[in-house]
Amino acid sequence: KKGGRPKKNPGAGAASAAGGDGKEEIERKEKDAALAKTRALLALSKDPTSTKPLDNNAPLTALCKKIANHRTSMVFRRPVNPKEAPGYVERIPFPIDVSLVKKMVQAGQVRSFRDLHERMGLISHNCCKYNGRKSDYGAVSRDFEAYVDDVIISA
Repeated sequence: KKGGRPKKNPGAGAASAAGGDGKEEIERKEKDAALAKTRALLALSKDPTSTKPLDNNAPLTALCKKIANHRTSMVFRRPVNPKEAPGYVERIPFPIDVSLVKKMVQAGQVRSFRDLHERMGLISHNCCKYNGRKSDYGAVSRDFEAYVDDVIISA
């Protein structure tokens, strides 16, 4: 009989189930990687070498340069222009950007890996506070923060 119900493909169910398992496997691996990263950051915060002030700021300067050259830092390289972001000055008590962090490193105000990580984290925090975590800038901020985490962990 023409136009009747199509026959079920016996392999389709198995293929879609296998695809589902593959997706679940990817999600599990992503969660495991995120958990490992969180553990590494926690261990780093307790590690005396990351909190100890450095005698030489060259390693911190090199990390700042590496972070500043990454694609996700583009919107965070210079201070926010109050004309382009109305209300920013009132909502953000400590405006900060990558160029200011570099100056703080050079002036000796940022002297450890932990200090650097905290300042870079404040850039992301300010962005999400002003724009919202789910905004386009919030998404860029999360990518920037993830990159900074990776750089600090590998330092």
